[in-house]
Amino acid sequence: MPTKNIAASVLNFVPQVAEHLNDLGIGVELSEFSLPENLYPEILKTRMLGVYELLKDFKGSVSMHGAFYNLQIMARDPWIIEVCYKRMMQSIEIADTLGAKQLVFHLNYVHHLHSNHKTNFIERQLNFWPQLLAKAEEYGLELLLENTTEPNASYITEILNTINSPWLKGCLDTGHTHCFTDSRIPLDEWVRGFGNQLTYIHLHANHGILDEHIAFTDGNQDFSNFFPALEQLDNYPKIIIEVKTRAAFESSVLGLRNLGLLT
Repeated sequence: MPTKNIAASVLNFVPQVAEHLNDLGIGVELSEFSLPENLYPEILKTRMLGVYELLKDFKGSVSMHGAFYNLQIMARDPWIIEVCYKRMMQSIEIADTLGAKQLVFHLNYVHHLHSNHKTNFIERQLNFWPQLLAKAEEYGLELLLENTTEPNASYITEILNTINSPWLKGCLDTGHTHCFTDSRIPLDEWVRGFGNQLTYIHLHANHGILDEHIAFTDGNQDFSNFFPALEQLDNYPKIIIEVKTRAAFESSVLGLRNLGLLT
């Protein structure tokens, strides 16, 4: 089995981390620019310059997690929607400057906001994304919609299928399916639900209560049918190890090696 496209989500991309990822032969997902406290102008400029210099000698793929905190696309207040656009457009500009090719966003689904919540949710999302998508396409940047509290993949695929753009695809967060929903749908069903709209995976686990971001080899989540399901897709998704500790990262790397997905 050939080595798959693997990367690591990194909150603080420093020389030691860049060197370690280069040694492993994997890419990076830059996550620090998703945090509001890192987007103040004076902080943002300094961090962007530091990351930009490190990426000059970085060998792996580069993607980025976009802003998501407090960004409620379902808001009724148009000023809130304007803030969502501004922050997400800022993420697109940062990603382009740093040479990222993929950018992850949350839809921030909240099921109790409206009585006809799924229909209303999808309608509002369909009104929101085209403007951002036009700018991303201009930059050659793939936008990825990630599940958080959505009960199943159809809440995202109905958006993706309707917009039907090669620049807008799905990101499956394995841990979120286990701790943020009551549906407890198996991971292989999530994969089949996304189908070929799935191009990106956030790989981590938990014990079904908190979003712990531990290695997929730990926790009590069942991954037994997950990787075989990925093999059934037309194109194997990119896998991002999204964990909180060095130990969890190393356990994840070992787990992927044992599966033959990483050399």
